[in-house]
Amino acid sequence: MNGRCGCSISRASARSLCGDADALADGPPVTALFIQNTNPVSVAPDQNRVKRGFERDDLFVCVHEQFLTETARMADVVLPATMFLEHDDVYQAGGNQHICSAPS
Repeated sequence: MNGRCGCSISRASARSLCGDADALADGPPVTALFIQNTNPVSVAPDQNRVKRGFERDDLFVCVHEQFLTETARMADVVLPATMFLEHDDVYQAGGNQHICSAPS
């Protein structure tokens, strides 16, 4: 079945992005996305179809990311995410019993 962007995608999430009524399960269309620390435009099995879904005029995309990924480039708004060096944390090393404190 073809969605509003003219794509036929086998995965439900990508079909939902393209407006496929069956994938939406009688729910409302997807009109906004908040994407955090992932890059669906780059890692999806069929990138061209996913890109067409992201290019919809009626879709608002906000990306929270550390880097300007392919998905962030297609977003309406990009919110910068902090890296591990920018905040305090406690790390446990693998393979031993030592715990390290890492102040920012």
